[in-house]
Amino acid sequence: YPRAINYWEDAYRRDCTANLLLKNLARAYELYGQKRQAVVALETFLVREPNAADRDQIQRRIEVLKKQIASEKAAPPTTTTPAANTTTPAPTEPPPTQQSPAPLAADHAHGGRPVLALVVTGVGGVVLIVGVAVYAKAAKDTKNFEDQCPNRVCDTSKMGYQALIDGGNDARSREITGGVVTGIGAATVAGGLLWYFLAPHGGGTSATASAGTLSHPLVTPAVSPGFSGVSLSGAF
Repeated sequence: YPRAINYWEDAYRRDCTANLLLKNLARAYELYGQKRQAVVALETFLVREPNAADRDQIQRRIEVLKKQIASEKAAPPTTTTPAANTTTPAPTEPPPTQQSPAPLAADHAHGGRPVLALVVTGVGGVVLIVGVAVYAKAAKDTKNFEDQCPNRVCDTSKMGYQALIDGGNDARSREITGGVVTGIGAATVAGGLLWYFLAPHGGGTSATASAGTLSHPLVTPAVSPGFSGVSLSGAF
């Protein structure tokens, strides 16, 4: 169990969004006899996954663990009377102490900033570059067609005027598309940088702090078709 606990803790430090690991970690804590740490792991899971389908079951499990902790604390220590004429056993070397895993503190990124934020920023940078390239080329083509058709009105008496109209419309559509892609890329870059610089860092944080506070909200990216940005969440 100590090795399993170390592995689960290390895995969660590497990806603090994999909240299901907290349930495995709580189980390992409980089987190893560290019920307080198990309670912390389960409560942290409920904070980060408030809409979990098994929330009621986890709440009952937390209550059972707390009752067990309270009963163990209240139970008086048992004493035994040494039997007569017993010989004192020779002292033996104490078994090597095994380092007890530190209680779970829901590390956000093992003392550093979230690496995923840099990935989001990099992807946004690529999208931004592509959008600028598409927009610049389309804007140049649009300018050429507008030079041939002043005020976007082509002379129908000239040969090939329909090709100029179709080409101008196509260039204009590509220019709009490039502008939209550029905006999405810029918003993604800004969101990634905000996430990187505003995310908690510098060691473990409590479950409440990792969920965000009023003065230090939790910053996460929000990206969907046609929309990108960041979301802020906090509690007081």
